[in-house]
Amino acid sequence: MIKKLTFVLVAILTTQWAFTQEKETEDIPLSYVMVTPIYPGCEDETNNYFRKSCFSKKINEHFFEYFDVRKATKKTKLKPGKYKIYISFVVNTEGKITKIKTSAPHKNIEKEARRVMSFLPKITPGKINGLPSDVPFSLPVLFEITR
Repeated sequence: MIKKLTFVLVAILTTQWAFTQEKETEDIPLSYVMVTPIYPGCEDETNNYFRKSCFSKKINEHFFEYFDVRKATKKTKLKPGKYKIYISFVVNTEGKITKIKTSAPHKNIEKEARRVMSFLPKITPGKINGLPSDVPFSLPVLFEITR
């Protein structure tokens, strides 16, 4: 009886140790590849670095085409000068912009920034291992009040 109990105990401990060792040395497979989201007009970029650069450029262009500085700063007491808006968002698995967050010198500016970001065009979603994946982004945007 003691031999059986000892054998079972050794078997359990050996199995436990074997699984623990396997988890500690697990490698990330080479097939783990992330493809960044692709903004319309950036499809011809050859790698993630250039896609990200193009993505940021297109977001900036969209932002300044639609961001209404006068409307956003009308009821603020901000003096003329340069200001920064921090924007974060997620490109979801469907290529839609979600979870838009902004930080700016005034809540009206934040509201206008969220409005502009909410109608970005549909984007080709990012991929991990060939499957669409949510991809977070954050970027600062500089603007100027010239009153």
